[in-house]
Amino acid sequence: MSYIGQKIRELRKARKLTQDELATLLDVSPSAVGMYEQGRRSPNKDMLVKLCEIFSVSSDSLLGVNESSSEAVDIIREMSERIRSDSGVLLDGTPMSVEDREALLSAIEVATNIMLSKKRGKED
Repeated sequence: MSYIGQKIRELRKARKLTQDELATLLDVSPSAVGMYEQGRRSPNKDMLVKLCEIFSVSSDSLLGVNESSSEAVDIIREMSERIRSDSGVLLDGTPMSVEDREALLSAIEVATNIMLSKKRGKED
């Protein structure tokens, strides 16, 4: 079973939907849903959009992109929150001023956006 097939099945069961019910929502045959779940067929872009809407998930989540990259995102988020909330953050042994912390947070945000933008460009 493919990752996306496994994820579709998991999300469908979490919503307590049968394959027939999901097929009706997607406007496809129940066998198409079964083939998605078994990894014998992959949903096209339009179908991915419908699946994301029905299950209220991002395409990254549905495709498993966040599974491999969430650790970095979580680390960046945690680090940013700590810098934002802790006035005792040191830079080379010296406490950082509010302005220095804001500058560092801005740099982190810019760097993260550049990396994500490059990643998205490669996926297109």
